Amino acid sequence: MAIASQVHFQTLVYATSLPEAFVGAGGAAAVDAVSYENAPSNASIGSYDIGVVIDMANSNSNTGWASADSYVGVEELIGSRFTDAIYGDAAGNIIDGGGSPDFIFGREGDDVLLGGGGFDFVWGDAGNDIIDGQWQTDQLHGGDGDDQLWGGTNYIAHVYPGTNYADILYGDAGNDELHGDARPPAAGLRTEYDPKLDFMAGADELHGGPGNDRLNGDGGDDKLWGDAGADSFIFDPSYTVLDATGAPLRISPGNDVVFDFNAGEGDTLNLNGEIYTTSDNPEGYRIFMLEPVNGALQIAGTVTLSNLHSFNDAWVTSGYHLV
Repeated sequence: MAIASQVHFQTLVYATSLPEAFVGAGGAAAVDAVSYENAPSNASIGSYDIGVVIDMANSNSNTGWASADSYVGVEELIGSRFTDAIYGDAAGNIIDGGGSPDFIFGREGDDVLLGGGGFDFVWGDAGNDIIDGQWQTDQLHGGDGDDQLWGGTNYIAHVYPGTNYADILYGDAGNDELHGDARPPAAGLRTEYDPKLDFMAGADELHGGPGNDRLNGDGGDDKLWGDAGADSFIFDPSYTVLDATGAPLRISPGNDVVFDFNAGEGDTLNLNGEIYTTSDNPEGYRIFMLEPVNGALQIAGTVTLSNLHSFNDAWVTSGYHLV
C-alpha cells in the first residue's frame, strides 16, 4: 500500500483511516504526538472491541487505522477508545492507552506509559520508566531499570462515592519506586470529584522485585512484597481531599500487610513521622499508626509484618514509638 500522505507537526495530530508517515518536527520544546482517539473498532475478541495495534519500530505489524502508518521522531502516541496494543521503540516514548483495556510495552528508552481508562497491562521493559495505571484496575511491570510505578485510581464518571480498584504492581529489576494509588498532579488540590485528580484509596498489591525499592501502598488495605534487596516500605499519614460536593473527605492509611520484611537485607519502615505502638499477633507483629483526633490519639491505620514475631525500633527510619 502506498503512503498516502506525510505529516510534519509539532503539536497533536489526529490520525485518519489513510496510511500516513508521521514525521516529528523535533526541537527541544516539542512533544510530537499522534492520537488515534477517533479510530473505530476493527474487530472483536471475546468481549473486547479491538481498536489499533501500533508498533513504532515495525509498522508492518500495525492494524486498524494504524495499518501502514510509520513514525519518525514521534515522541507521543495516544490510543483509541477501544482495546489497543501499543509498542514503543528504542527512544523515550510517551504512550497513553486511551480508553478501554490496553496492552502497552515501552521497550527501550526512558518512557512515560499511561494506562488511561480500562483494565490495562503495562510493561516498561528497559530504561528508567514512569508508569501510571490511571483509572481502574491495572497490572504494571517496570521491567529493567529504575522505574516509578503508580497504580492510579478508581474510575468515577462523576459519581460519588467511586469504587476502589485494586492494582498489581511489579517493579522487576532495578531500584524502583512503587505507589498503589494516584500520581499527584503538578499543582492543585486533590479532589475526589475529578477523575484526573482522584485519590480514592485502592486495595493494591505491590511487588518490588530485585533491587533496592521504595514501596508505598498509599491509602487502602494493601499487600506489599519488597522481594530481594534493601527495600523501604513507606506509609503515609491521613490526608484530606474534596468529595463531589466540595466537602473535605479524610483518606486514612489503611491496614497494610508486608509479607517479606527482612531486616537482614536492609529493609526499613518509613512511617512519615507518625506516632506508633506495636503488638505481637498470630499473623505477625503489628504496628498501629496513631493520629490526634479531637485531642486524643486514635488508630489511623496498621502495618502487619507477616510471620514476624519480633520488632526493633531501629527498623523505623521516620516515626515515634509511644511506650
